[in-house]
Amino acid sequence: MSVLDRHVERFNEAVRSGDFGPMIAGFAEDAELRFEGVPVGPFAGRDAIAAAYREQPPDDEVDILGVEERDGVFVARYAWKKDEGRQAGELLLTPRDDQIAQLVVTFADAPEPQPESERPAALEPALVQSFVANAHGDLAEVERLLAQEPALVNACWDWGAGDWETGLGAAAHMGRRDIAELLLQRGARLDLFAAAMLGELEIVRALLAAYPELVSAKGPHGIPLRVHAEKGGEQAHAVLELLDERGP
Repeated sequence: MSVLDRHVERFNEAVRSGDFGPMIAGFAEDAELRFEGVPVGPFAGRDAIAAAYREQPPDDEVDILGVEERDGVFVARYAWKKDEGRQAGELLLTPRDDQIAQLVVTFADAPEPQPESERPAALEPALVQSFVANAHGDLAEVERLLAQEPALVNACWDWGAGDWETGLGAAAHMGRRDIAELLLQRGARLDLFAAAMLGELEIVRALLAAYPELVSAKGPHGIPLRVHAEKGGEQAHAVLELLDERGP
């Protein structure tokens, strides 16, 4: 077994057991350990090498992908076991009297990071405002705008001073069940106010059980939760009763 084979065997055993002593013993007293590609070392002498492994022990075994000898130096291509054969770099081992006189560990350059996918452009503000405004009562225009730009379904418009409103929020406080149901079918995010208008009693009950203070919550334009239930008519009557029970 060559010095390289023995070192790799002891290295992998040390990773599994946590005891790097036998591996360190394979280095000569005046051995040098260098790393290329990472800001660590160099380490001169067996004691310094032992301290380095003690303070920063590797956590993965290595697989040797191929070995050649160049002027008395073993050059081994290696991969971390977790990477399943993808080369991580090279081990350049110089032996002396059956021990390691020098070990240089190189790390392949990290692959260039893939550019982040470009985010789509923001929706045109005028389009968002038009959509939210029409969601207060114009079903046909809401359908037309959604066909033009499906992402409008969850778009928000700030009417001023942080008074944010979505199309669903608009339909909810206007009691427009038809628009609200269309928006939900297209992927709108159901909230407490829309649930109250739609008469979704169990949803409203569960939210109030978890957060009782929501009974006094206000939606877009400062419109109270109770008003949303009122706008739901007979189908939201049970929700209205629940709010009256829980209200101040």
